[in-house]
Amino acid sequence: MQRPCACKQWRIIACIAVATALPGVAFATNPLVPDNGAWVGVSIDWTTWASVNDYVQQAEFQPTSYTIFISVPLDVQDKGLLDNVVPQIAALGGMAVIVAQPTYGLSAITTAAAETFAKIIEGYEEQGASMLIEFGHEMNGNWYAWGQQPAEYIKAFQTMSTAIAKYCCRSFMLWSVNSGGGYPYPNGTDIASYVSASNFKLLDTNGDGSITMADDPYAPYYPGDDYVDWVGMSLYHFGTTFPYDQNVLPEAQKFTATIFGTFKTSYVDYTSLPNFYEVYSAPNGTHKKPMAIPETGSLWDLNQLTGAAPTELQVKTAWWQQVFNIGGDTTNALDLSIHMPNLRLVAWFDQKKEESSADNDMIDWRYSASSIIHDAFVSYIGTKDSNGNKYWNTLPQFISHIGKVTTTVTSSSGASETCLSNSSSSAANETYVDPLANIGASSATSTAVMSVSGLIGALLLCMLLL
Repeated sequence: MQRPCACKQWRIIACIAVATALPGVAFATNPLVPDNGAWVGVSIDWTTWASVNDYVQQAEFQPTSYTIFISVPLDVQDKGLLDNVVPQIAALGGMAVIVAQPTYGLSAITTAAAETFAKIIEGYEEQGASMLIEFGHEMNGNWYAWGQQPAEYIKAFQTMSTAIAKYCCRSFMLWSVNSGGGYPYPNGTDIASYVSASNFKLLDTNGDGSITMADDPYAPYYPGDDYVDWVGMSLYHFGTTFPYDQNVLPEAQKFTATIFGTFKTSYVDYTSLPNFYEVYSAPNGTHKKPMAIPETGSLWDLNQLTGAAPTELQVKTAWWQQVFNIGGDTTNALDLSIHMPNLRLVAWFDQKKEESSADNDMIDWRYSASSIIHDAFVSYIGTKDSNGNKYWNTLPQFISHIGKVTTTVTSSSGASETCLSNSSSSAANETYVDPLANIGASSATSTAVMSVSGLIGALLLCMLLL
């Protein structure tokens, strides 16, 4: 049965929590955001593993999230995959990241199609599933049917987001780009030959009549704060020169420098890129959304095994020591707890697959490729931060967190549902206070609200939320 959107009801619950909270307590505006640190997830090949439990047993740690790639509208095969996997993830108490790919074109994402998909997601919620819906990922690239069509993409994303908000209360929308290095990724093709004139104008953000890395590779595709709950970026370490299939160590601070738009070497210059984190995720930025790295890994090309240094362990270790560093700034990596405190999910691409951007070679991205690499990875993500706290949170912490943000919501029709409310709060570590991601108040308004103390300040904040 169709039900009204519960979003406003969550916000009412949030208001009650804020109004009765002590001053200084952190207030999470998104119930899937951890109290402290970030979740650790994986993307695995579902044709390889018989069950989620089988994977967990070999992994020897319990990932928070599992990624599932499907097409929307759903075909029979992908519906079967979701029906098999999502309940298993829910039974463990974890989170599903569903990469909803508009494979049949953006025009196929009609209101009816989006609502059909949202009702299926609602069904998984009734089984206890918590989900991020990553719609049309890497839309700024040209390798997918939905790529580099900003006007059509934004409309489709908004349609899907509206449907999810209408039917779901445990699922949230993730907007995730490809890292902007090399944009618009022409590979020798003139972008004007396949981009419409109207979209070309949108993509030509500096108005110089051409589309290059001097144009913003992210902003033309952003659907708007009202439709986006999380932001993200796919960011891998590839080789250094075309076809990018060399097994080489990543350059120092490559991970953060690519995100911040400061990466420059003798062979690439990405310094024209905007600072993605600052614009979309930083607490003092424009959008203030929790950030995910829903795909990452370090290339190991099985067709390029010459026996020369570096080893696979060295290449992958050097990358995850950047992606998961919370042990202080080093020459190799910045401390993410300091420089990216609103990075809230990192998912390792634990798969082996052919990569078109690496000359169609077979690339082994897996941390689980061998017991030595596996053990080193599991040990490193267990590193505690400078305050002695666990930073990279796994399934036990997620289960505890979900228990604190779960609430029963009763609709006007009298029907009840188990939802995730945005009233989670924690004063355990002030360093990781969640930004007020969904409040579009100006700095002047924010200052005014913050200057009012106690209960009055909380109530004013509620007025902004509702």
